[in-house]
Amino acid sequence: MATAEQFQILSTPGVYVDGQLIKVVPNSVRMPEPGERTVMAVSAGGGSVSHVVGVNAEALKGSVSFSMYVTGETITAVEGWVAKSNRAEPVTISVVSAARTSSFENMWLTETPEFAHEAEGQVELTFEGNVPAHA
Repeated sequence: MATAEQFQILSTPGVYVDGQLIKVVPNSVRMPEPGERTVMAVSAGGGSVSHVVGVNAEALKGSVSFSMYVTGETITAVEGWVAKSNRAEPVTISVVSAARTSSFENMWLTETPEFAHEAEGQVELTFEGNVPAHA
């Protein structure tokens, strides 16, 4: 029997910041898979080559980005997240869909939000911190 995990495209996740469901712009949620690797060739003697991989520890961090439409509610929420990040207080973020939940602990807002005050104005947000746990 087919399951949602096998066939459902994950296009409408619920995004929770500190346990509160927030309203995001459709198709704007991004979660890069943590890590960056460099594959290098090494001499294995006698004209043969082998490969080794190096993991860049600096890239082993979780990241979640999404956009929100600019409303009074959005501005208030973002101002709160900025204030927490400025005090070095992390937030938790969960991205929940029918087939998967990704939970991020110790996340901080890393870029300065810019509010576009226009008919379809948006603000783009990026949080970084711990590598996610998936369920």
